[in-house]
Amino acid sequence: MRGWLKTLAVMAAFALALAGCSTKQAASQAEPGDSLDMLTQYLDSGHPKAALGLADERIAAQPSNYERYLTRNTVSLALHDFTEAMKDNEAALKAYEANPAAYPQNERPARLAAIHESFAITALLAAKDEKVVGKRKEWAKIYEDHAAKVKELDLPTYNHLRALQGEAVE
Repeated sequence: MRGWLKTLAVMAAFALALAGCSTKQAASQAEPGDSLDMLTQYLDSGHPKAALGLADERIAAQPSNYERYLTRNTVSLALHDFTEAMKDNEAALKAYEANPAAYPQNERPARLAAIHESFAITALLAAKDEKVVGKRKEWAKIYEDHAAKVKELDLPTYNHLRALQGEAVE
């Protein structure tokens, strides 16, 4: 894997964790043998396929938990599988929208912003990896659309997204 893409994929994982996808909450909902720490260890040790298997198990255990799809999205990014990563973003959005009342009202904008941030990060990484100019522009448009949604929903998440790109943040 190219060094810059691996670094961005790891940054994406941290971005999602910091932007409202609480790993503590997800870990507290974990079943025995179902650990974000183990998934992270698989990724860190260069075993993304094992991480993907664990991410699949986590989703099977709680298919209505949108954070589980965002976790698998991160693994798909590490595998350069941007199509699957986008499918996970779509599944995360669908799972969240099916039951937003499960989350405190004051957390909802940040949680929804985190999902759109995941879309934006996926598109950003895909655009950087894309060789065909036309497709790169399509990815850039997806990025811009979701970045705008993030900005509308939650300014700290938007600033985090900008910082991931290396932009200056006030």
